[in-house]
This record gives sequence, structure tokens and C-alpha cells, in this order.
Amino acid sequence: MAALKSDEVTKSVKSNDILGELRQLRSKFYDPSTYLLCRALGNLTRQPAHQPYTVFNVAGCDRSNAGQEAAAAVVFNEIGKDILFKGDGATLARNVVVKARDQCSNAGDIRKTLDNILALFNAENSEMPIIGNTQLNKHLEDLARLLSRLLSRFITRANENAMVLLKTSLSPQYTSEDSDESE
Repeated sequence: MAALKSDEVTKSVKSNDILGELRQLRSKFYDPSTYLLCRALGNLTRQPAHQPYTVFNVAGCDRSNAGQEAAAAVVFNEIGKDILFKGDGATLARNVVVKARDQCSNAGDIRKTLDNILALFNAENSEMPIIGNTQLNKHLEDLARLLSRLLSRFITRANENAMVLLKTSLSPQYTSEDSDESE
């Protein structure tokens, strides 16, 4: 822990934990305020099942049946991490987009959107800025819309399980309080 305190660059022990604190937005990826850390975790919400899914952290979930959406999730995960660690100087690397595109089938909206992002890179640059880049933003908004299908499935499943998990987490408290009242 002392090493973390003296390291001004490290912001979290595990990057996916901090990505869950980012706002759930599907637009304005060019704007620094999109990346404000505004969600907090408490004792009851530390479990992964109680944490919100966003375009930035859904890549850390089980994506075995996610199809092309898994590729889009990785792009947003990389964007979120780069923004958090580099701030306004964050960039999107061409190789991240190429790798994601190569995971997609030849047809499909996600692959087309990733191809549109690749077209924004010029021959000399292997990276492009994220903050202030309205051209990239347009394609990221499209990608976020396409990724929302995956998010919707995860959120539905999480909502179905959240109440059961919450009751399980709280049941020892209620059991001991209930038994105290009956005496």
C-alpha cells in the first residue's frame, strides 16, 4: 500500500475496478467531463454483481457469447484506461482497433464502424487523440449504440440476480437483529 501512495501515476490496484466508476454515457467521448469518476463502491456494492456495467468495463465480464460486441467492448476498455492514466493526452492506438476488427466477422455493423475508425488514422500515426476528436467521437457513439445490446443483456441478468445477492449479503444482519428482538 505504501508503494501506491508514493506512486503518483497509479490510480487503482485493478484497472477494471476504477473503470466502473466512470459515468455510463454513450456520447461525448471527445469531452473530458465524460470521464469523471462519479460512482463509488461501498461495503454492499463491492461485489462484481452489484457494480454497474458501462461501455468501459463490460470487457471485463464473461463475453463468451458476446460475438462482435466483445470486440467493441475491448476498444472502450482501452479508451477508458488510457484516459484515466494519461488524461487529456490519451490516445487510441491503431493496433487496438485492428485487433478488435479482426475479431469480427466480415459483415456486420461493428466491423464497419471499426473500419470507419481505422480510416481516421493517417499513414504516419499509429495513435490518435481521444479528447477533442469529434471525428472519432461520431464513430465511438455508433460503436456504443451497437454495444448497448451486450450491455442490456448483462444489465438484465444482473438485475435478476442483484436482489437475491443483496438479500444474501444482508441476511446475517437481519437474522441477528430479528433474534435479538424476540428475546
